[in-house]
Amino acid sequence: LANVSRSLEGLIVAGPSQVPVKRISNEDGVSLEASHDGYQNKFGVLHHRRLTLAPDGSYLFGEDKLSLAGRHSSGTGEYVLRFHLHPSVQVQAYEDQRAVQLVAANGEAWLFHASGQTIAIDQSIFFAAPDGVRPTMQLVVSGKVQDLPEVKWALIRQSQLSMG
Repeated sequence: LANVSRSLEGLIVAGPSQVPVKRISNEDGVSLEASHDGYQNKFGVLHHRRLTLAPDGSYLFGEDKLSLAGRHSSGTGEYVLRFHLHPSVQVQAYEDQRAVQLVAANGEAWLFHASGQTIAIDQSIFFAAPDGVRPTMQLVVSGKVQDLPEVKWALIRQSQLSMG
């Protein structure tokens, strides 16, 4: 058991030790602000996320930030945000790869975009099915830490795009 603990030391799977969370409710909806130090030991950064859900559920706005954690942090390297999809969701990239359309099993369409960044579509695995593991897709947003200190993204019900 001691050898297993040593082999996991410093890996992301060891988990964060600090995970502060704050909930904010106002006319814009409900927001959650959270952060964790799960990447601090290995990469020297803290991850911060803010999620805001519209009161009517028509959009979810997100913002992910990385901040340096300690004197030895360089702020270099790459980040990757992964948004794993349910196997019943169909995904189609727009030609410029700056947005994707997601279509749920009930036919409802949603638009996903991220700060004007390229969104890749990649394979993933869905583990929560009662009949076993199933293949699925994921949306991937990546870049260099020093180039973009934050990534703003949105998931918007398509029927809401023509409003406002």
